[in-house]
Amino acid sequence: EAVTNRILDDLVAACAPRYLRLRAKFNVRGGIYTTVTVEHRRPGWKAPAPVPVPGGPTSCQ
Repeated sequence: EAVTNRILDDLVAACAPRYLRLRAKFNVRGGIYTTVTVEHRRPGWKAPAPVPVPGGPTSCQ
């Protein structure tokens, strides 16, 4: 969905984040559901290594 990319672009312009993930869930008439996920990463940015938490989730969703 183009609107998801537009929202991401506007948020990046307003906040200048190092990393941003945006998930948009659309409920359209007719029983068709769409989930769009977009990401922004500042050039050169590397994600830190995950820190395991005892009893915590093993992955992000």
